[in-house]
Amino acid sequence: MTQRYDLVIAGGGPSGAAAAWQAAQTGAKVVVLDKAEFPRDKPCGDGLTARAVSYLQKMGLSHEVAEFHRVNRVTVFSPSQWELSFPKRPGMPDHGHTVSRTELDTLLLKHAESAGAEVRQSAEVTGPIVENGRVVGVTLKSGEKVYGDAVIAADGAYSPIKRALKIDSEYNGYSAIAIRSEMHANRPDSDSLDIYLKLAFQGDQLPGYGWVFPMGGGRFNIGLGYVNSYKNWQSINATQFLGEFLRTLPREWELPPIEELKKNKSVRAWRLPMGFTAWPPWRPGVLFTGDSLGAGKPASVRASRRRWSRDWPRARARSRRCRTAGPTTSPITRNEWKRRGAGSTSAAGTSTSSRASLPWRTPGSSSSTTASSATGCSRRCTRRHRARNTPTRSRSREELADLDHQFVDAVGERDAHPQPGQADIGLGHCGLVITQLDVGARIGHRVAS
Repeated sequence: MTQRYDLVIAGGGPSGAAAAWQAAQTGAKVVVLDKAEFPRDKPCGDGLTARAVSYLQKMGLSHEVAEFHRVNRVTVFSPSQWELSFPKRPGMPDHGHTVSRTELDTLLLKHAESAGAEVRQSAEVTGPIVENGRVVGVTLKSGEKVYGDAVIAADGAYSPIKRALKIDSEYNGYSAIAIRSEMHANRPDSDSLDIYLKLAFQGDQLPGYGWVFPMGGGRFNIGLGYVNSYKNWQSINATQFLGEFLRTLPREWELPPIEELKKNKSVRAWRLPMGFTAWPPWRPGVLFTGDSLGAGKPASVRASRRRWSRDWPRARARSRRCRTAGPTTSPITRNEWKRRGAGSTSAAGTSTSSRASLPWRTPGSSSSTTASSATGCSRRCTRRHRARNTPTRSRSREELADLDHQFVDAVGERDAHPQPGQADIGLGHCGLVITQLDVGARIGHRVAS
C-alpha cells in the first residue's frame, strides 16, 4: 500500500527531529525515517551553547534541558588563557549545557513523536523518488516507497538523497575531521567549555582546535578537529594525534592513554562538511539541512562589535531583498505572492491555502531552475549572486562568513548583537546542533504551513 504524507523527513537527528516537531505543530502529516534504532551513539563534542539552549527551550524542553550539565563560560588557551562569558541577549539564556548526543537525539525524536509526527526507526532511506524532475518521496532499503508533498533531507554528511541527485555546490567548501573520546579525569567538575587553539602537526599550526568539555560526574569529552584545507591533512593519523593532544594536558588529571581508550571503543571520529556543499539548499520538492547541506562551521569568537556593525546591516538588507517563499521559476517575493491571492489566512493565523499553491509545489515546475532564478531575487540582486557564485579555488574567511549570514538570514532574523568581550560561539564539531535545531524547525514550519 502506497503511503503519502505532507512532509517526509529523511534523518532523525536534531535537524530532522526539530523540523518534524515544528511541522507537526501545524497539523501536517509528518513521517521521520531513520536507519538507526534509538537511543544510538553519535560522535560529537556534546556542547550546547546559549543559542542551542534557547531553541530547545522554545520547543518546550526547558525542564529537560535544566537537567543537563550547565556551563557558564568559555576558556580559550592560545597558548595564553582568557575567559569569555556567554552574551546576554533578549530571549536567550546566559549559559550553555553539555549532554551526550545519545540522550539529546532520543529526547528530540520522542518530542517530535509526542507532537504527532510518525517516527519509523530502522528505516534506511537509500534515495529519492523523482517524477518529472521533482522529488516526490523517498525509497527505503527494503524497497518500500514513501511519498510526500515535500521532502527534507536531514540524512547527514553522506546524504543518499544528495548523492542520488548528483547535487554539488559552486561554493568550494571544506570538510573538518574530528575525533573525540569520553573519559574520567582526576579534576573537579567545571562550568567551562575549554578550547585549545594551539594545535600543531610536525611544526605546522593546524586550522583547528582541541576541546575539553565537562559532562558532569567527573567525566569529560576531550577531542580535536581540523579542516582539510591543511595541505598535508591526509598524513595525520587522527587517533595518534588525539593521543598526543591528551599528553599535552595536565598530568595531574591522570587521563587514560589512547590505547586504553581504543580498547573500550570510546574513540570516535567523523567528518563535518562545511561551506555549503549543496547550494542553493533546495531542489524541486526537496530541502537540505544540517550536514547534508554542509552548513557547519568551526568555533568562532566574535568579540569585536566593529565586524558586526559592518556586516549586520548588509545581511539584513540582503535578506529583505532575497527572502522568498521558496524556489520559484520567476522572481517573486513572499509578500507579492500573498498579494496575488495564492494563499489566505484564517482567523487563527494559519495558512488555509492548498499546499499545491506554494511556489515550490507548483505542478510541472521546471527542474532546470537556475540558482539565480530559484532565489527569487531582483535583477540587481541576481547580478550579485552571479558574481558571488563564480567558481573559485577557495573562499576567504570573510566570504564564508558572509555566506553564513545569507543562509541564516534566509531562514530567520538574527538575534541581538553580542556585546564587546563576549563570545558568540557556533560549535561546528558539536554535530551542528545549533544550525540543525534552528534551520530544521524553521524549514519544518515553512514547508508545513
